[in-house]
Amino acid sequence: MSYAKLMAELVHEPITYRELAEATGLHYTTVREYITALHKEKVVHIAGYNKDKRLRDNERLWLWGHKKDATRSKFTAAERQIRYRSKIAAINDPRLRFAA
Repeated sequence: MSYAKLMAELVHEPITYRELAEATGLHYTTVREYITALHKEKVVHIAGYNKDKRLRDNERLWLWGHKKDATRSKFTAAERQIRYRSKIAAINDPRLRFAA
């Protein structure tokens, strides 16, 4: 019955491992193993990614169907440099330092 719930959840909208585990009542590891096996057989595909607080593609979103997997987005060298320099500027900002 849990396997049927898993299939039903995959058909409707992109969903993560954790959401599948909560919806089906299966353990996270069991869901991951099922999805990995289905992905290997090209029954499910990666529809996209959830981004974390640093804007990195973190969690895979799975969906039923034989389509090409979504690619992960990458920052260009210029974007990485801008983010790094703004972080360093914030660290060196004298207004942010505590008075000793």
